[in-house]
Amino acid sequence: MKIKFLIAIFFVLVNGFLYTQNIDLKRYSSIMDGDYENDYRGYAVAIYIEKDVNDEELDFIKDTLSSVGRDISKLSNNNLWLCWKALGEWDIEDGEVYLIFCADSPYPDNGILIIAIIEDNGESFRWWGKFVSEKDFKNFIP
Repeated sequence: MKIKFLIAIFFVLVNGFLYTQNIDLKRYSSIMDGDYENDYRGYAVAIYIEKDVNDEELDFIKDTLSSVGRDISKLSNNNLWLCWKALGEWDIEDGEVYLIFCADSPYPDNGILIIAIIEDNGESFRWWGKFVSEKDFKNFIP
């Protein structure tokens, strides 16, 4: 599991922060979905890590990212919507762990990095997150 996590981090956060040609950072817009009431939009990607990760492995993930960025304790409605849109690209199941990245542009120099664990028959997720920027990863070597 640790190797899968490190590989996912490598694809998302290497040398210049994000190589969009290597992962599918996709544009989402609530207006394009027919929701004219909300103006949610942005770019996001969800990367599957593994199913049924234990507490020790989750602690490893948190420790690996502990010195990077700034912890976040609450997601905006827009970022929560982006997380669900990115997860919607997968056939999610309870216990699966995903690395989600949300940003405002296709070539971001900052964004939100979230570790999500699917729960309640795919209806919710527990999460831990960081606000990260390019400068946070200049010397990041997992």
